[in-house]
Amino acid sequence: SGRVQSIVAAGDGYDLRLTRYVGGYVNDWVPTTTTTTYHLPASVLSAVNGLPWQNLARSQVVLRADGTRVTHLVVPGG
Repeated sequence: SGRVQSIVAAGDGYDLRLTRYVGGYVNDWVPTTTTTTYHLPASVLSAVNGLPWQNLARSQVVLRADGTRVTHLVVPGG
């Protein structure tokens, strides 16, 4: 979970740079100093209710993974 710092098209999908947040619910999230880059397949973003990927910058998101790759992206309240 965290806030998107940047997102750019890359290869077969997108590279998303995320500042990690901790906490149980979106309203309780607290930012950390950890920033991580994740590669998202294009299919993951196509499932985000038609939200243009460029609009994700600065959004709070939740990523789900299968242990190797991101499989799902949720925009809370979106």
